Amino acid sequence: MRGKLEEIELLRGLFLACHKEDFLAVDATIESRGIPFLKSVCIAHGISGYLVDVVTQSSQTLPANVAALVTELSEYCTQLKIQNGFQEQYIRSVLEELEKKDVDFVLLKGRALQRYLYKKQEFRPASDVDILIKPCAKAKAIEVFTNQGFYNPRRWEPKYIVNQFSQRKVIAPGVKVDFDIHLKISNNPIIDELLPAEEAFCNTLQSRLTPKYALFHAILHMIGHRHQSDCIKAVWLLDIVLLIDLLTEHDWKSFTEITKQKNCLHLVYAAFEEVNSLFPNKRASQYLKEMRASDSVPNKEIMFLLSSPSQAKMFAFYFSKIRGIKHKLNYFLESFVPNPNEVYNKYGRKPAWSLPYWYIKRISGGLFKTLLKSKSHEQN
Repeated sequence: MRGKLEEIELLRGLFLACHKEDFLAVDATIESRGIPFLKSVCIAHGISGYLVDVVTQSSQTLPANVAALVTELSEYCTQLKIQNGFQEQYIRSVLEELEKKDVDFVLLKGRALQRYLYKKQEFRPASDVDILIKPCAKAKAIEVFTNQGFYNPRRWEPKYIVNQFSQRKVIAPGVKVDFDIHLKISNNPIIDELLPAEEAFCNTLQSRLTPKYALFHAILHMIGHRHQSDCIKAVWLLDIVLLIDLLTEHDWKSFTEITKQKNCLHLVYAAFEEVNSLFPNKRASQYLKEMRASDSVPNKEIMFLLSSPSQAKMFAFYFSKIRGIKHKLNYFLESFVPNPNEVYNKYGRKPAWSLPYWYIKRISGGLFKTLLKSKSHEQN
């Protein structure tokens, strides 16, 4: 549930040794697993910059293997810095134009957090730019993106299965800027009810969520992936622990009150357990202690969100939340028989007569991946 168990255990040992400045233990791990593997794990989990920062704060002479790993991760961070700098002008241009056109937006997730939560932006990788806008501003937003040279990478736009759309601009060979424009906080109806878009817009500062709401959103984002048995990236847990430490005492009390009012104490408890597994934190530990002594009872939807149901159960649950036969039918069709462009994006342009075959291939391939994912989850 927290990514591949092997990787989580590996990162836990690395972080613990680095914080204790036990670089001989780190060296032994590198000797055993190899620099290429450890580098790939750090990059996949988005914590290369964090590890470099922790190690370079030490005044000790580093063993050769540790120094070599830090050098490779530092080079990767430098590449990210150059790429971020290149992308930033295009991102800023879009955001400024949205403001000029009176399109209210909230910058979400990685791109928002890297700007104020981390020492350096490259310490918090973010592949996409996530923004939340109001549905009534969608046409204006699309006009802004079109005028800036962006296009829809999917070549079609789902209307029922997701509450967002994408825009892309290729700015150099192998370098692109991707925007995910959300009309709701989440495609998950439970999460969307816990943090409605209207509430998010009312709790912003400089087009970003206030720290306590950024923490709440980071928790919901991580739990949403956990619910689907997705690999949980260590950087998502790092986001949460850094946001916990950023809150003033007043904001921390306000955050705990919000979680009580929304009856999602158990959800936060699950998130903080994940956090403490890699980044032990006093506030998180105290919250866990208080929750163990609490008699709070979660509702059924919160319990469902904390489970890892099968894809069939998830689909049935989301399907039950849709109102109206027409919407249910369209949701079903978009899920299993989407626009042909979805097939073309996956398999390339095909003759119209062969589309039924490719739809069957897409569905069977998806089912096979789901079975593998479920089996992997059970083993972890």
